[in-house]
Amino acid sequence: MGFWSLEAQSFEPKGAIRLNQTSTPGSASPTVLIVDDEAEVAETWARVLKASGYTCLLAYDVAQALSLFDSQQPALVLSDINLAIGDGFEIARYVRQKSPDTPVILMTGYQTAETPRKASQFGATAYLRKPISNGELVSTINSLLRRG
Repeated sequence: MGFWSLEAQSFEPKGAIRLNQTSTPGSASPTVLIVDDEAEVAETWARVLKASGYTCLLAYDVAQALSLFDSQQPALVLSDINLAIGDGFEIARYVRQKSPDTPVILMTGYQTAETPRKASQFGATAYLRKPISNGELVSTINSLLRRG
């Protein structure tokens, strides 16, 4: 699986709802672990992905993300790079060591010239630049999981 980068154009947040998981445990839909320290952003992505048939787990820092990854074994990890506690690079490296075939998407709104290369170096499968449209997010995940 090669690394690729997408520069997204828009992000349309909707009203926040509090969810720990957006679908019934044991459901047949692929599970996506969403990691962002901004709860409203994570919950918006969860609503978008749930509407596209995914089950979502939410984590707000590295420790929660790694614990959920180990216990739930999601099909894909979607993480912001800049977190209040830790960063998405730590998550990408951990996932790559534990489960090399699990795609990891890293995202940021604070890109430097080095960021895409560093994301790839730490094991990210894809890199997205915020803001991200709902369609681009779903399309990227579908492509990485070979759906639709």
